[in-house]
Amino acid sequence: MRDQKSKMPDAIGATYDALDRQLAWFQRTLNSIYDLYIEKPAQVDVFNQIAPDFFGFLQTTLIDSLIVQLSRLTDAEANQSKKNLSFKRLAVLMDANNYPDLNAEILKYMAVIEKHSASARKHRNKRVAHSDLNVALSSLKLPDVFVVDFKEALKAGRDLLNAVARYFDGFEVSHTVAPAPGGVSSLLHAMNRAHAAKAANSFEYYMGFKREVSNAQQNLDLDTQKKS
Repeated sequence: MRDQKSKMPDAIGATYDALDRQLAWFQRTLNSIYDLYIEKPAQVDVFNQIAPDFFGFLQTTLIDSLIVQLSRLTDAEANQSKKNLSFKRLAVLMDANNYPDLNAEILKYMAVIEKHSASARKHRNKRVAHSDLNVALSSLKLPDVFVVDFKEALKAGRDLLNAVARYFDGFEVSHTVAPAPGGVSSLLHAMNRAHAAKAANSFEYYMGFKREVSNAQQNLDLDTQKKS
């Protein structure tokens, strides 16, 4: 986001800020994918033991969300008479006549983003946002979508916004999205504790929920252990 002393013209600045917010949400979604499914493969084993159906559903949902978000960012500057919030809209505002060097730099980063968003856009148009009949009936195969493409598109998007910030304000912007309290890290910590308790056959916790056990049941379990 710009600060109050930014020298960006109003139209460019407003579009820049809106794209920055969209890209931050895209980054947060992508970070969730990496934190849950990629950074620690052993974590997936915990998911598969506790709630495999839910975490499989969540993974698909998060990837579809990334597909839609990236496709919006790479849409045309307008559809018929309606303008879109996209990187191409930003390029139109900084045309080659008024900002030749900046426009060239933006187009360079846009080429990278479009390269890494090609498969996602096909999925958005044929499967996620619309339901193409041939795809729905499995007679048409769509290209694979790789998480690394989302990562490369995000980097190029950040580079693009930083090029604009450098041109007008002389500095780059930090785009780190800090983990929020109560986010993925908190969930993983709680799940690991629950999984450890389950493995230890704890009387107090089972799969994350407190379980009340009567004294009689505890004594019966202890007697059973002594006899075995």
